[in-house]
Amino acid sequence: MERGQTPDAEKLLREAVVSYPVDPEARRHYAAALWKAGKRQQALAQIDQALDLAADDPTLHLARCRYELEAGAVNAALASAQRAIDLDPSLGEAWAMRARVYRRRGEQAQALADYHRALGMLPQDREILHEVASLHWSHALSDAGSQHLHAAAAALNVLLESYPQGEEPQDVLLMAGRVQSSLGKLDVARPLLAAACERQPPNVEAFHELALVELRSGRTVEALRHVRAGLAVAPEHQPSLLLLDEVRTLLAELHGLRPRY
Repeated sequence: MERGQTPDAEKLLREAVVSYPVDPEARRHYAAALWKAGKRQQALAQIDQALDLAADDPTLHLARCRYELEAGAVNAALASAQRAIDLDPSLGEAWAMRARVYRRRGEQAQALADYHRALGMLPQDREILHEVASLHWSHALSDAGSQHLHAAAAALNVLLESYPQGEEPQDVLLMAGRVQSSLGKLDVARPLLAAACERQPPNVEAFHELALVELRSGRTVEALRHVRAGLAVAPEHQPSLLLLDEVRTLLAELHGLRPRY
């Protein structure tokens, strides 16, 4: 009952707490409804009362951690995540939550260590796989480290394989294509980016990345086609406009003509 809450759902959950005041789960669900409704202080009060009833329940500490992190109380969130880990070191979600806190604090190495600890317990968790891949990808962009590129590629491969063929999310396909392109594996990147281009809604970044791969592969005409498709989606996309000029110039040189603008 924590998704798509309505005022009626909030009322029912409040009534459940009134009827069963010593039930920590009732308070946890009510807290979720209150938080969704923007009643943050009331939500935290319900979580605290639930913890008074079940202080050794790590999932309650994780619930508090999520709210604290969303509210920007990073140090408090770290303490809540640590408490959950202390109570149950085998709880993969607790390690993932502490990783998110460390990531927010800018402690990326510790975040990666906790994410990989979480993956050891939840190897198919899509959210964690996505977060691991994106963190490795951001590291690779900042220091051009192939180690991070390979780690991102590995996480993305597992993530993509968890979806039925044709149902892979566009953002995952796009990131995977970018990673493979950065590794120089253009033949691997091409179908990933092509699939991203087919997803709805159309994404100019996907068309731009595919055009870059085609250009690096010497497929200039295909690059022109994809960059034009991207500009049809977002006519003011500056990287695509610059790439269009580059592709037109190359085609003109190949044919001994002046570029057309």
